[in-house]
Amino acid sequence: DLPGRLPIAGSQTRLAGLAGSSGAVMVAWLAERLPQRLLAVVAATPADAERWLADLATLTPLPSALYPQREALGDDEPHYEIAGERAETIEARLRGRLRILVTTARATSEKTQVPEALARLRLELTVGSRRPLTEVVSALTRMGYHRVPVVTEVAEFSVRGGIVDLYGFGMTSPSRIE
Repeated sequence: DLPGRLPIAGSQTRLAGLAGSSGAVMVAWLAERLPQRLLAVVAATPADAERWLADLATLTPLPSALYPQREALGDDEPHYEIAGERAETIEARLRGRLRILVTTARATSEKTQVPEALARLRLELTVGSRRPLTEVVSALTRMGYHRVPVVTEVAEFSVRGGIVDLYGFGMTSPSRIE
């Protein structure tokens, strides 16, 4: 009877006594039976959130993502990987591509950028599209990417002739754009 007892917007239901990964099993089951709902898991610590995410990836093909807490307190995030993962998770949520959100209690209280600010920090490049190189370089710089001779880290780009090497957030390796 749990699906019928889920809370309305702005309220919550607490369950206790679920051992091991049984909480993740329950969340995966609920997400599959309630396709219209976004389920949020608020873990106590970042390590707990990572465990939830790993369990959910094993239990369900439904899209789930981590909204990590910042490494440092305050509005700025010194780690580009965390800042990028936060932005990607918000983006997935806003586009309706997320069914299960995993986060921490601290992350729920941290301020984040509104959708309009995220839209200004987007550069969409598709196969076959054409953009002036100066426009691409300006956009990357405005978004906080660092221009370097050789790309080795996230949030870096390099330019050689008409070729841009870019290591974006969420990428496993740099990409080359011509």
